[in-house]
Amino acid sequence: MLYGLVKDNTKVEQAKMSLNQMNDILKGLKNGEKVEYTLLSPTNSVLKGFDDGTGKQNCVSGKPCLCFCSDVECADKIFYCLAIDRRFKVDSAGNIVQGIPVKLAFSLQGTSYYNVRVVEQ
Repeated sequence: MLYGLVKDNTKVEQAKMSLNQMNDILKGLKNGEKVEYTLLSPTNSVLKGFDDGTGKQNCVSGKPCLCFCSDVECADKIFYCLAIDRRFKVDSAGNIVQGIPVKLAFSLQGTSYYNVRVVEQ
C-alpha cells in the first residue's frame, strides 16, 4: 500500500512538472509556429485535453484544461490538471496522447486552439 502511495505521488509531481513545461511552450507560440517537445513523464499515463474543465482539479468551468490520467476516459485516476488559455486539439481520436514517453509537435492555429501532433513514439 505504501509503495502505491509513493508511486502515485511521484506521478502527480511528474504530471505537474510536465504540464507546466508544456504550458510555458504553448503560451510562447506565435500563430503558425511549430515547436517540438519530448514528453518523458509520467510514463504509463494519458495526456488528455478537455474543452471544458468543469469538475477537474485546478481547472475552470467553461475553460480549456489539460490532464494527465491513468486511463483514456480519465475515469479511474487523474494525476494532475492545468487550465490553459486555448483548446488543445490532438491529431488522434479522443483528443488524447498515449504511450509516454513521446515526441510531440505543438502549433498555434489562429486564436482558437493549439494543435498537437505525435511526431515519434
